[in-house]
Amino acid sequence: DKLLFAFSVLLARPDPRTVWGFDWNQQAYVKNGCRSIHTIHGSSPLGRWNTWQGLRGRPDLKVCVGDQLLKADGKWSFAEVEVCADDVGEETMVPSEGSSHRYGGAIMDFGRWVVRPSRPPAPRIDTWQQSAGLRVSWVGAAAAAEVAGPLGWALCLRDTELGQWYAVDGATGRAEKVLLSKDVSAVHPEESSVVIYDGLFRGRSYVACIAVLTNFGWSSFSFLSKPGTTSTTMHGSRSQTRLASLAQLLRRRGGGGE
Repeated sequence: DKLLFAFSVLLARPDPRTVWGFDWNQQAYVKNGCRSIHTIHGSSPLGRWNTWQGLRGRPDLKVCVGDQLLKADGKWSFAEVEVCADDVGEETMVPSEGSSHRYGGAIMDFGRWVVRPSRPPAPRIDTWQQSAGLRVSWVGAAAAAEVAGPLGWALCLRDTELGQWYAVDGATGRAEKVLLSKDVSAVHPEESSVVIYDGLFRGRSYVACIAVLTNFGWSSFSFLSKPGTTSTTMHGSRSQTRLASLAQLLRRRGGGGE
């Protein structure tokens, strides 16, 4: 699917004489009024932003040549005034080198067209009586047929009563509360179901959604599944459930027998 990927950039500079560090594409502006990036200067606020995104593992948030400015400090960029210039007069101008008379910082929203894998179908969620947990399954083969080879799955759950979101760690099978400061592992691409017994409350209703990772990046999340409720009682120990899940995983990957 071809989607518009939009992201925000927060830039700061020591004084108003420091330019933001980019040049507009003059031809594109004259032709249709859009402000797209023509060049980026390395030792500039925007250059430092790009360097930082590379270090933190988010290259998709780097501003690239051809990216289009959508908003600046909440204002649409198609206005016939200089963006990020709240303290100057309402003078019309063709955008020059990416400068701004505003001291301090600016929030710029950019967009670019990207190719992403198709949205996978909604998963199915069932009560897992053995450990008072949930079993989430999806049609991995059918979903993968629409994309060029899955590299992993993202699985999220939402408590229907509290609205709390959980991300399932593919390495541990535990449901972790979604936090900006916490990363979780993706589910193995060959998996088509996950049993979650850690991190959920007994007798609670949850819905699930999935996303797929390919060489084109992450897809959008699927629509939500029908709700499933965890059991209020536990049959068997969690250690037994872990062993059963491990044995099932080994059999699927050809690493063990019955």
